[in-house]
Amino acid sequence: MKFHLNKIIYKNMDLNTSYQDNVLTIEKEFEEIEKQKKFIETKLPENIDTHVVDSKNPFLDTTVRSLIDDFVLTWHKILIELLDVTKYKTIRRDEWWNFLQDLFLILKNVFWIKNRLFHIGLGFIIIAFFVFFILVTH
Repeated sequence: MKFHLNKIIYKNMDLNTSYQDNVLTIEKEFEEIEKQKKFIETKLPENIDTHVVDSKNPFLDTTVRSLIDDFVLTWHKILIELLDVTKYKTIRRDEWWNFLQDLFLILKNVFWIKNRLFHIGLGFIIIAFFVFFILVTH
């Protein structure tokens, strides 16, 4: 698309007004811009089907169905580990702070596993919504 201004033709090319000077200057600039425009071709990958971008975000890489399945399976494993009685036999019961320290260590070992962190955070958000609505309706 070419930009055209009303061209003023001068026989002697004497510019009488600044308007005529501006018109000629703008026409020259647009002609230079048109000369500088170039089409740059975008190169797509040859094998689009095999082009996989490695992403470290588990939320964007999974389907909703697999997200729900992983969520339920993760919380099932957590509950099974928390109900395991053999973990609590090693707790020191001599002082109350030793008891709390050992209990927090067990909880940390159950909850703080790298593959589970996303699902645990999502679970705590869901629990927070339920607690909020229970407290609001009370």
